[in-house]
Amino acid sequence: MAVRTISTGHTFLESPRWHDGDLYVSDFFTHQVLRFPGGEGEPEIVATVPGIPSGLGFLPDGELLIVSMGDQTVYRNTPSGLVPYADLRGRVRGNLNDMLVDDEGRCYIGGVGHSSGDEGDFGPTSLLVVQPDGEVHETIGDLNFPNGIVKPDAGSLLVAETYAGSVRELRLDDHGVPVSSSVWAHWGPEIDSFDIRRAHAALDVEPDGLSLGRDGTLWVADANGHGIARVTKGGAAEEFVDTDDLSVFAALAVGQRLYLCCSPRNHTVDWSTLRSSELRVADIS
Repeated sequence: MAVRTISTGHTFLESPRWHDGDLYVSDFFTHQVLRFPGGEGEPEIVATVPGIPSGLGFLPDGELLIVSMGDQTVYRNTPSGLVPYADLRGRVRGNLNDMLVDDEGRCYIGGVGHSSGDEGDFGPTSLLVVQPDGEVHETIGDLNFPNGIVKPDAGSLLVAETYAGSVRELRLDDHGVPVSSSVWAHWGPEIDSFDIRRAHAALDVEPDGLSLGRDGTLWVADANGHGIARVTKGGAAEEFVDTDDLSVFAALAVGQRLYLCCSPRNHTVDWSTLRSSELRVADIS
């Protein structure tokens, strides 16, 4: 399947989101959120974030929300600048990570389980739910580096657990709060500890970004591989997009396009010192 490059020269691209015909992404170490009009061409800077921007999402009124990882805060991007939307300091271990904002304006946010630059304190963490009225729930507290999040239906979430080699399915109550979980897919040996180096050496796949595929399948980015696979429940691959020299860390399917945030493979370079991340796109059926 042909893959073409849209944009180069970024530090580390994450969390692609589509809104009103444009593609939005975070670029970690420039502290910027970028917009690609129509999903093509030169990007525009939408916001500059005090910390590292990660998860993005849009409220029902169209306002952009941005996760700032290290200060554990979600910001609203307003015409007058960034305004705190949810102060989540102390709610999870270490930094915040990815975010999904659903059609009701409910935010699902994971934490990486360790502090920036210190994987030695890595441990289990929670998925946070921020309700539209501001109420915060801490749920499913044993997640192993929760990463990409998608909502296939009103009653469930799928969450990538990168260093468990798994995608976890979370069942939701009537208020959209996770109440139980099960393994949706798993690759490689069972990892029974929170040891990033051990997991990185042992796992066949390090699932990172997720995007819903067709017919109940899921696009799963592999942070330790060279592409992205469309898989069924249980983990069998139906389709594979090869990105060759770079790994895929986040993806978004929009119609017949699959946007890919690509960077050098996990634990091989210091992304903050390089301009090695690219936005690519593949045509899918």
